[in-house]
Amino acid sequence: MRATWPRRIAFWFLRHLILLTLLGLAAWGYLWRDALLPEWFANEPGPAPGDGEGVSASALPTRPEQPFRPVSPVGKLPEPAKAVIPVSRQLQQARRAYWTEGAESAEPLYRQIIAGHPAAPDAYGELGNLLLAQGRITEARALFGKAVGLLELEGRSAEAGQLRRYLGHGNGVAPKGASNQ
Repeated sequence: MRATWPRRIAFWFLRHLILLTLLGLAAWGYLWRDALLPEWFANEPGPAPGDGEGVSASALPTRPEQPFRPVSPVGKLPEPAKAVIPVSRQLQQARRAYWTEGAESAEPLYRQIIAGHPAAPDAYGELGNLLLAQGRITEARALFGKAVGLLELEGRSAEAGQLRRYLGHGNGVAPKGASNQ
């Protein structure tokens, strides 16, 4: 069954309703632009002065002429910021050095991490493990104690408790009062 011509017009109109609405709004906005947004269109070109209409040239505001002055740099340009390597990545580098090159090359890396990030408990713990493996028990115990304190400050109390239990049971680390070197 074929649609009659009034139906066709109605379907066409419904299909194009959004487009026709936008075109209508654009036309309405263009016709009423001066009343709606006068400050946006204040600098539109109008009739040329002397045409009998518009503003005379003497009524236009003038800008004071300022000579161009190039900006000269004051001092040196700041140096670009050095890339900050996260602690986790530095720890990975130190671990890799320990496993590939040995404890002698990893120890300075761990000490460098601690110097740059004194609140990194993992660095203290891993350097403590390294020193414990070398038999430097007093230094290892001090580093483990520092790691326990920092772990607790970070809210990692489960890890701090495990390390504290490890230190309390001996496990190669002499108790506080014992002679250990």
